[in-house]
Amino acid sequence: MVPPPPLPAPPLNSYEREAVKSFGGWTAFCNAYGLKPQNADDNEEAYQIVKRMGENDRLDAEEKAKAGKAGAGRR
Repeated sequence: MVPPPPLPAPPLNSYEREAVKSFGGWTAFCNAYGLKPQNADDNEEAYQIVKRMGENDRLDAEEKAKAGKAGAGRR
């Protein structure tokens, strides 16, 4: 029996997309966490994981931008 195809990745923002891309795509991302992308519940769990990762990356980027602006005036 052939397994069903993976469900498509949910809509992702740029930070989430980069996180998924670093794993090689949605299927590889799901598999890395022991999730099956063809299972709707697993797909949702993977989405929740990538949302948190994306949020952390966004906050890190904002922090770096603030630090860069604060340091730009010191010369």
